[in-house]
Amino acid sequence: MIKIRVLLVTAVFVLITGLFLSSNVVFGATSGTFKISGNVEPDLTSTNSIIKSGFKVEVVGTSYSAVSDNNGYFELLNLPVSLGAVIKVKISKAGYLRKELSNLFVSSEVIIGSKESPIKMWPGDLPVNNVQDDAINFLDVLQIAKSYNCISSDGRYNASCDFNLDNVINVTDVIAMARHFNAITNSYVGDKVSYIAAAYKPDPPQNLKALWNTGSTISLSWDAPNSAKIANYEVYCNDKIVATTTSTNIICVGLTPNKVNTVYIKSVDSSNNRSDASNILNIKTPEDDNGNSIDTSTPIECEKEVVASFETNDTVDYFRFKAQKSGTFSFKMYVGFLVNAYLYDSSGRKIADVTYSSFNLEAGKNYYIEVENAYTVGEYRFIIIPKVSKPEIVVDELYIDKLWVNQPNLLKVKVINIGDATASGSFRISFDIDGQKNMFWTDCSSDITPDSAKFLDVTGSINGVLTWTSSVVGYHTISINIDTQNKINEVYENNNTFTYNVFLDDYADNENYAMEIQAGQDITGCIGTSSDEDYFSFTPKTTGNYLIEMPGSKYTNFFIYDEDFNQVAKTGIIYKGSGRDSCYASAQLSANNKYYIDVKTADMLNFVSETYTLRITKTS
Repeated sequence: MIKIRVLLVTAVFVLITGLFLSSNVVFGATSGTFKISGNVEPDLTSTNSIIKSGFKVEVVGTSYSAVSDNNGYFELLNLPVSLGAVIKVKISKAGYLRKELSNLFVSSEVIIGSKESPIKMWPGDLPVNNVQDDAINFLDVLQIAKSYNCISSDGRYNASCDFNLDNVINVTDVIAMARHFNAITNSYVGDKVSYIAAAYKPDPPQNLKALWNTGSTISLSWDAPNSAKIANYEVYCNDKIVATTTSTNIICVGLTPNKVNTVYIKSVDSSNNRSDASNILNIKTPEDDNGNSIDTSTPIECEKEVVASFETNDTVDYFRFKAQKSGTFSFKMYVGFLVNAYLYDSSGRKIADVTYSSFNLEAGKNYYIEVENAYTVGEYRFIIIPKVSKPEIVVDELYIDKLWVNQPNLLKVKVINIGDATASGSFRISFDIDGQKNMFWTDCSSDITPDSAKFLDVTGSINGVLTWTSSVVGYHTISINIDTQNKINEVYENNNTFTYNVFLDDYADNENYAMEIQAGQDITGCIGTSSDEDYFSFTPKTTGNYLIEMPGSKYTNFFIYDEDFNQVAKTGIIYKGSGRDSCYASAQLSANNKYYIDVKTADMLNFVSETYTLRITKTS
């Protein structure tokens, strides 16, 4: 076996050599003024839609960073940097050669690369014990040789070596590395950087205040600026626009429950010039996502899906809306049950029980919906739609059988006809995953009568495989598109896409399904969200002292417990310079006793996703 491995390393090296021979930053001057954005992509070809995501872009010497999305786009907003400051930007990702862009001069916006000419990142600098050496060299050849010809289900598979994300490590990945063999960080040249000159800006709003908030909704008021004629105001929540208004007060949605949310306002003048941010509010929201009274009701719209939830001990949610046209409407709930719903007029007078009946609305008038909890916890969805003799097909639930990375997952969807007529004839439902269109589809060939449901399995895909497999830990976006060929005349034709965020994990989140590991075995995993945990179990064969460590772990901790979940040793942190370098624990463990290791983020409020290596070594 050793001879085969040596021959493979030699062969890969021969292939590679044959293919390719060869700052000063000033902060605090004007808060919330400047922006850095751009586009990045790997210097290789791949059909995987997420190949451009996950590149970390950071301002060196600061805590400001962003991660590229599936289109390769990134942006760092509201950088408190003085006009004319010189900064350095670093771009990195596991498996890629780090890039540094120095001597960037800050104006109102710095643009690095573009959609048409993105910054190219070179694959090949593979992490060894979570450390990259800023070079594509023979050490990286050794890493790819260890996993050569492996598929994602093999134990030797190393995801960092699978550059094109096709779940197999083969000659395509070797060629991708070979194109830049012997390159170092300083080998990058010719990156396009553009600058947008500082423009005129109106004065920002003053004295922003939060009057009240729920988990998703906030009531804001502020003072208009003195020196500018303002056309409107933009309301930002977590650096995204959630509302616009011409008034100096608003009730709007956009907050995330059970989180610290950043809220601010910008003035916009008649020439579409935007001001700097107002004073910034950091709002810690409760777990309850919607208001519990008419005064704190959440704004919604007729004919648009409302997604909400009841938490433990949550008794009621209130919503407010204005009818755009007069007529007979129905309250249709299709996710969740055991609730009652009531309609109130603009004066707060209850006028109807709408749980099982239709009701009349007048255009332009304000109404309120009270949704009363009757022993249910979790998500519910509803829509207020005109009562007409048409079907209306909606998604009631998305089913995925495993929710594990590197495993084939079966997809199934449950749809309900909440309309007042039968949906007759066949129609197609498609699944978009992480931005890749029509990855899967299913055809419904039977009628769906009013208020009845159908369970539909995937029947086709773009590659002929009827299961979904991903090697990426974390959230994935799945959009379900109903009646893609527009064969059914529905009540509301523009409400046929339903989007879900699905989390794929690599290891179990509780001790009941903990993976058994051995001493001397390196386990690689990823903590993909602030709530993600990975559980492992370890049963020593002999009594002695054991060292448990995660080398290179900057953002992730572990804790070791006995079978009764008493911590058996404190977790220590090793620092290098001003930052963390690793964590460890040394413990006296008894033979044939089971122990649990819980891996989780080190900081839930300032979460950073990280790939880790867990190692157990017997020391005595």
